[in-house]
Amino acid sequence: MITVWQFKTKTFWGAAGWKEAATLTGHTFGVEVIKPVPGKAFIITGDRNGVMQVWDTTDWQLIASLKVNGTLCNSVTISPDGLCLAAIETVAVYLHTTVKIWATATWQEIAQVTVESPTPVSSLAFTADSKYLLAGGSGLFVIHTSNWQVGLHVPGAGDVRTIAVFPDGKHVLAGVNIWKLDWGNLCK
Repeated sequence: MITVWQFKTKTFWGAAGWKEAATLTGHTFGVEVIKPVPGKAFIITGDRNGVMQVWDTTDWQLIASLKVNGTLCNSVTISPDGLCLAAIETVAVYLHTTVKIWATATWQEIAQVTVESPTPVSSLAFTADSKYLLAGGSGLFVIHTSNWQVGLHVPGAGDVRTIAVFPDGKHVLAGVNIWKLDWGNLCK
């Protein structure tokens, strides 16, 4: 269960200006993921059991329920253009990991990507232009969103459990490494 609060005042004097907006139910395990969908009035919630729910924030109605094997905080991401949701299907599986992708227009699954990695893929992030999905495992894997194929593996990053793409779109923080990448030359 998640309780959603709305802030009704511009001053930050305690919780007096907060009002309960909705109580979202349906999760049986601890909620690990809460993600807004850019450009849309939706949020995604995901629990440890792999249940992901899509909520319309205008009336707090459940509009879709999606399933993977388990969700962790870095295992679900939404493209900056708001068109795709990606989630790791097989959390903590060695040698290969499946990533599922859904279209946010219909909430239908549009692709599955298998990432071959000797360590589990445990983190995902889209680039700022939504052209690439990055997956962290034994290094950094770059997946083209045009065909949902792994186009590049950047080894040497160790076990990448978190990824952040800088707003400039040229820098990526993967684990403890920062790279400046020329996407046009790296991913052909």
